[in-house]
Amino acid sequence: MGLLHDFLLLDLDSDGGWELGRFHNDPRAVHLHDDLVRYMGVTLKWIPTVNPARREPCRGLCMWGPTVIVAEGAAVAERVFALWAELFSLGPSVLALTGSLRCLEPDDASTALDRGAQPEGGYDRLEFDRDEVVGVLRHLVGWCGQVRSGGRRLYLYHGGV
Repeated sequence: MGLLHDFLLLDLDSDGGWELGRFHNDPRAVHLHDDLVRYMGVTLKWIPTVNPARREPCRGLCMWGPTVIVAEGAAVAERVFALWAELFSLGPSVLALTGSLRCLEPDDASTALDRGAQPEGGYDRLEFDRDEVVGVLRHLVGWCGQVRSGGRRLYLYHGGV
């Protein structure tokens, strides 16, 4: 399964404010794998968000903690998630994506250098089920639409890994 980011639509009236620790691993949440969130990362930084720990505006998702998307950021988030969903929906049933650059462990690199060879590395290969990813992204699109039209009552909680 790996490291997952949780997303959950919350209501200020019924769920309360931003004491968000209680929503970690909430069974109502939808999830995106950390590698996929990082793959989409540059575009996620376009989304106006709030860091609830500091109670200040920011951009993008906090990778290791909570982030809140309120009405001001929901329209951008809705479009970003919708466009990723549309793009991924065009792919094969198993999305094969290029992940982070990885290098050999230091001991392996030293061994390669001792042999007179260059240490090698490569990019991680990421594989995701297309329909699952697209389904979660479209779910997020719906939630962002609700936040956008919810009159400041609704917000989208993101829990980083």
